[in-house]
Amino acid sequence: MDAQFFQMHEAGVVRVFGEDSLTYLQSQLTINLRKMQTGSSRFGLRLNLRGRVCFGAQVIRTQEESFLMISRDTRAERMIELLSGNVVADEVEFEDQSDRWSLCCIHHPSSLSVLQERTQIQDWKNGKAHSFDQGWAYLDERSPAFTIGILSPKEAKGSSFSDLPIGDPNAWEKVRLNQRLFRIPGEIGEDEFPQEGELDGSAVDFDKGCYLGQEVMARIHAMGKTRRKAVVVRGNRTLSQTPVLPLSLSRNGKAVGSLKSMFADPASSDRWIGCAVVHESALTDLAGKGLESEQSDELVFLA
Repeated sequence: MDAQFFQMHEAGVVRVFGEDSLTYLQSQLTINLRKMQTGSSRFGLRLNLRGRVCFGAQVIRTQEESFLMISRDTRAERMIELLSGNVVADEVEFEDQSDRWSLCCIHHPSSLSVLQERTQIQDWKNGKAHSFDQGWAYLDERSPAFTIGILSPKEAKGSSFSDLPIGDPNAWEKVRLNQRLFRIPGEIGEDEFPQEGELDGSAVDFDKGCYLGQEVMARIHAMGKTRRKAVVVRGNRTLSQTPVLPLSLSRNGKAVGSLKSMFADPASSDRWIGCAVVHESALTDLAGKGLESEQSDELVFLA
C-alpha cells in the first residue's frame, strides 16, 4: 500500500509568546520545555490539580520566545482558558490562530522513504519540527507509525499532496487503536490519569520541576501503576444505533468502566471497534464473556 493523505480536524491552534512564555508553559505542561530548542516538537499534556488530563497538544518551539500548540480535539478557546488561568504578572500572551492553519497527515504503513522523497526532508526523527511549505512538518507522536503531521497555511490546503489517495478515516482509527494511541481528551480525558492511557512514557517528563498535577504524577510513578487502563474493544452492532458516549460498562450490575469511543470496523459492516477504560478486575470478563453496556443489551469484548 502506498502513502495516503488524511485531512485532520484540528480543533485548536494557539500561539503562546512573550518573554515569560517558556517559564510559564513549563509550569503548565507535563513536558520539559527547557530541553526544547527552536525547531523542536513534543507532545505534551495539560493536567488539572488532581492529575487528570484536560487536553493534549503538539508543541512546536517556533522561536526563542514563541510556541505553537496544536490540538485535534480541544478548541483554542478552551486551551487558552485553561492555560491563562494562572497568569499573574507573567509576560505571556495567547493567540487563537485556528483560522490560519490547516492540519493534515501523510501515512505510509511501513516506511518513511516515500515521505522523505515527497518532502525532500531526510532527517525525520521524534522531537524535531521542519520548516515546510510556509508551515511546519513533524513526526506525529499520536498517530500510527510512519506518519508525518503537516501544519500549513489554510490557503495551501495540502496542495503538495493533492495527488495522494485519501485514506479511509475508519481504517485510520483502527490502526491508531491497535497501536494504543488513544485520543485526548475523547478517550483519555478529565476522568483519567495519563498512566491509564500509557501516556506517561512519552508525554510526561519526571525530571522537571513543578507543574499542575505534578505531585499526583510523582505519587503514581512511585506506586508503579493505576487500577484502571484503556483497552481496545469491539462489539457487533451497526453504528446507526450508536449511543451517547461515554457509556457505562458493568459486570453483574456493578459499574466497572466506560466505553469512550466507537468506530465502524472497515473489515466488517456489522462490527465496531473503540476504546474503553476499565478496572483491572474486569479485564478477564472483558476478554471472555464480555461486559454489559448501559441502556442496551449490547456486550462489549476485548478486541
